[in-house]
Amino acid sequence: MPTVYRIAPRAMLGALLLLLSCKGDAPGHQPIDWPSAVSPPLGLSKLTSGITPSDAKRLVPSLILSSDGHSLSMSSPSGDAAIEIVVDPAGRIGDVTVHVSNCADTKSALVDKWGVPELAPDAFGNGTRSWFDAKTGWSATYRVAPDNDPSRHASRNDCYVDFLSKHYFSELAVPPAVLASLRRGMTKQAVAKLFDTSRESYHPVPGVREIAAGASFSGDLFEYTDAVLSPAIVKLIQAAWGPGASYAPRDERRVIWLDKAGLWRAQMTQLLGTVHIQFQNYIPFEKWLGDGDEVAALATSIVGKNVADLQREFGSFFRKEFDSTNAHQVYELELPATEWSPESYTSVDVIAKADGVVHDFAFDLWFNSEDTKKAVLRQLEKKWGTRTSTPAGWSFRSKAYGNVAVQDDEKIDGLNVISVKISSPEPLD
Repeated sequence: MPTVYRIAPRAMLGALLLLLSCKGDAPGHQPIDWPSAVSPPLGLSKLTSGITPSDAKRLVPSLILSSDGHSLSMSSPSGDAAIEIVVDPAGRIGDVTVHVSNCADTKSALVDKWGVPELAPDAFGNGTRSWFDAKTGWSATYRVAPDNDPSRHASRNDCYVDFLSKHYFSELAVPPAVLASLRRGMTKQAVAKLFDTSRESYHPVPGVREIAAGASFSGDLFEYTDAVLSPAIVKLIQAAWGPGASYAPRDERRVIWLDKAGLWRAQMTQLLGTVHIQFQNYIPFEKWLGDGDEVAALATSIVGKNVADLQREFGSFFRKEFDSTNAHQVYELELPATEWSPESYTSVDVIAKADGVVHDFAFDLWFNSEDTKKAVLRQLEKKWGTRTSTPAGWSFRSKAYGNVAVQDDEKIDGLNVISVKISSPEPLD
């Protein structure tokens, strides 16, 4: 399990919700008229998750913006429900939360309108009932506040219906809210300026309760965000981004989406019945390799450098692996992932002489199809010229490095890979 850091919780419903405890079920009481298709009531279906508070108020004028600008609220005409919409740190609205005082009637009404719900735990293991409508693009999650929920009112059961639309995930593979501000290699101190890191746990993304997220670090350096998703959020993501691509044919264990800017990739996995999604910075393999003679992802050539210099340059992304012989040592350097790297990084094996001077290095380039494999080979030829066939694969000549051996390993752990080993002209002692 990665080291995770808490993201600040959503705002409390406040005094507006406390008024609900004073409401009774008087004769002539009119309950909420829930829409026939999954979407928020009281005209709130005009909204779409991700718009600004000012746009929300323009569409639904009865919404009231809090003095700190962190939430919008309103109450139902009958007074039996309060609505809160949290504004995330990026200035976008997230969940539309309807807080109701009559749990049994609400649950029955939702089933009558939308049919049998999906019963599943939310991102925190609490039982929920959820619905999703592909036509409206909205999900709805009915939940009862657990006993330890600080928003729970002691005098009654507290029930909520959280609505979120697929528009919240309008940017393909880009993480929501403040998560999009993260970059691989940020220090814990820099991350702490965005998140409350006083406790180590998964916590709701500001504005969206159904996503529990945490940041993973390599030493002091940020690697990726891992988020636990409720079933409703999984459906919203698939509706917004499409089915995604798998690492191998008929492999549904890992699904991946790539953004259009070549910065973010989202990798969804199922682990022990829980759905996780990792948001990772990546570099397309063409840019990772580059067109020049040296490997672009390294910025400068590492052959001939001392490992002490690499440790200063790459920090906790560079570490010693093991002593293979008395003549040389092996280190691992974590560089950004390419499109199909199974991990959140591309591992580079760095081989140094006993005196600490780097002599060789090797890395793997992963692909998910024959077309991708051909594209990788074309980039290698563009970089180092015509390839020569060898029993294991191919070889190239590099002015900067000397010999480049490329091995077609076909599969490692069921995934497709091409292994590249770069050796300086001078052999190891």
